[in-house]
Amino acid sequence: MGCGDETTARIFFYSYVLIMSMIFIKVFIAVVLQNFQETVQKDSKFLSSELSDNFREVWSNFDPNVRYIFEIKYFAIGDKLYKKVELFKIFAEPR
Repeated sequence: MGCGDETTARIFFYSYVLIMSMIFIKVFIAVVLQNFQETVQKDSKFLSSELSDNFREVWSNFDPNVRYIFEIKYFAIGDKLYKKVELFKIFAEPR
């Protein structure tokens, strides 16, 4: 009593595994893209163009060349204020 052709069973099995894995990959990608889209929408609500313009205006007081970088000359640790060179000396000393 036969249960079918072995070649047909192999073709069915491999095609089934291939098709199901492709479906699961597509579902996974769809979920990732949907979550990414929701995150982008939330972030766009958080950062408005008005807020961005306000940031640029305030930042121009600290960085007139608009490099978005400014040099830190002093550090505060607790209630003490150190120059950058002094701070590196403090952390370079062996304890």
